[in-house]
Amino acid sequence: MRILRYWHAIIKEHRLFLLVASVLFFGSLVAGVLVGLLIPETAAALLEKLIQPLGEMAESLRNKPLYIRAAYIFFNNARVMIMMLVGAYLGGLIPPLVLLANGFLIGLFGSSPVMTEGIGLAGFLAALAPHGVFEIPAILLSGMLGLRIAKELWSGLLGRPTETLGRVSRQILGFSPLMILLLLAAAILEIYVSARLI
Repeated sequence: MRILRYWHAIIKEHRLFLLVASVLFFGSLVAGVLVGLLIPETAAALLEKLIQPLGEMAESLRNKPLYIRAAYIFFNNARVMIMMLVGAYLGGLIPPLVLLANGFLIGLFGSSPVMTEGIGLAGFLAALAPHGVFEIPAILLSGMLGLRIAKELWSGLLGRPTETLGRVSRQILGFSPLMILLLLAAAILEIYVSARLI
């Protein structure tokens, strides 16, 4: 199909930035795991601050229909994706920061006894896998485009303007359906599959 070839061409063109996004995300994920394992007191303090608002959010959604919960997760993840893309035009620091933060938090949660109690790390990963195989690629692809935009933006500011910035901006529109599909699949699987595995 033409649209699949178009998406493949975009990924191929920006593959170096996809690699950078992957290194940032998975590198920070490893860092989160190490913090959780080597400095458990610090990890516990960080998680305590994070778990409370997450618990309040989960409680507010507890009696909502499953499709409402899935919609909430979808729009929350879409907000992160939009923040990365829009933030790329505002100095370029937001895309790498979002990639680092998301990777670190996943690693921290996965290595925390509080989060894996009763299911272990393997159980946590098993619960993460169904929606993670869609959500993580969406984050990485958003990061890929965000990093490319940031690079072209800074090239222009440093006196090396190119035509790539406008073209990449247009590519975001063409690439958006793929990222939306990935986020939809991730939200549906997180509520209807992953939540039942914990």
